[in-house]
Amino acid sequence: DYNDIQVEIVVRNNTNEMKGVEIVIDHIVVESTYDGNGTYYVAMKPGKHIIEVNAESHKNTTMQVFIPPQDENLTLIDIDEGIEGVNRFTFEMEEGSGQVTLENSTYIKMETWCPNLIFLFSAVGIWGAWMTYNLKSYNNAQIGAFFSVLAMGFFVVGPILGIIALYYLKRHKKMFTASFKN
Repeated sequence: DYNDIQVEIVVRNNTNEMKGVEIVIDHIVVESTYDGNGTYYVAMKPGKHIIEVNAESHKNTTMQVFIPPQDENLTLIDIDEGIEGVNRFTFEMEEGSGQVTLENSTYIKMETWCPNLIFLFSAVGIWGAWMTYNLKSYNNAQIGAFFSVLAMGFFVVGPILGIIALYYLKRHKKMFTASFKN
């Protein structure tokens, strides 16, 4: 239900900007407006898309992107250009025939790595909670609480509980040293 967003697609090869290219979004050829300097404007809805740029005597170049919901015409103030990886994507074309897949945009990389990091940090947080429950190691309990803050758990409950745990660990540090004496 979002409005279309104006997205800048910059197409260049190793010598200059390119004019007269075909832009394909999600396997559909789209209308684009050429603005000079290899910059094309297309209207896209927020979400995940595959952009392919085809140019004569160059390899077809593909990039998977995520366009977040944003104000229309979001630009950098000083240079009046879109923000790279948000609403501006640069395609470096290679001469020859074949297919080239460019590195994914920043949001796609985050989607790939974040779930794994959340799981890993949550596991370290659980380990720290076990250390706290058994009053085994104050330092390990702090490490676990710190990593549960970084885990960014469901509905931000994990980080809040991790911050509370760090506060109470500091407050009840003596319980850990007393448990070693028993």
